[in-house]
Amino acid sequence: MRLPYISIQTRVSPELRGEVDTHLRGRWLLIARIAWVALVVPTLGVFVVGLPIYFRQLQTACIGAAACSLNGALNPTGMRALQNLGFSVSGYAAYTVALYVVVSLVWSIIGLMIFCRRSDDWMALFVSLFLVTYYPGIQDGPAYALAMIYPAWDLPGKFMSLLVLVSLGLFLYLFPDGRFVPRWTCWLLVVGIAWLVPINFFPDSPF
Repeated sequence: MRLPYISIQTRVSPELRGEVDTHLRGRWLLIARIAWVALVVPTLGVFVVGLPIYFRQLQTACIGAAACSLNGALNPTGMRALQNLGFSVSGYAAYTVALYVVVSLVWSIIGLMIFCRRSDDWMALFVSLFLVTYYPGIQDGPAYALAMIYPAWDLPGKFMSLLVLVSLGLFLYLFPDGRFVPRWTCWLLVVGIAWLVPINFFPDSPF
């Protein structure tokens, strides 16, 4: 005799499976999206404004540690070597800026696609924030060039740099499931942030 087959499905909550529910709902979803826009728009704005200044700075020989910290900056010796190889300084600057823009654009497009499709998931939202802001907000790029010419932009640039570094740390620790594994690694991130804040805002401090 053939016995009837009975299918019993059980639902196991993400908590019992050791997973993290990363979905946002209601007020928290709205707050997260507003925060994303509030961080992304100024970062991209500073990046765009700083690009022409970055291009001009790359065509000027850097003197001193601060000026030569700009990504791609050449000192007088480097510029002479470049010209001896038959390359123009303006061509070098254009290539460097174009490469910077292309990489930033690719990362930003991927980040925006994630935002459009998965902005109700805080982990996906964070990854998209990291991708969109990483290259535009990096410390030694266009934002730094803007602050070199207009010191009033120095503090916003440092905030952007801190955002990038903290986002990178969070990305490395939390990707892909939003958990610290093992859990004690969250304290490593806390210590890292506590170390980054003073060296980012007070680089010349003896402490």
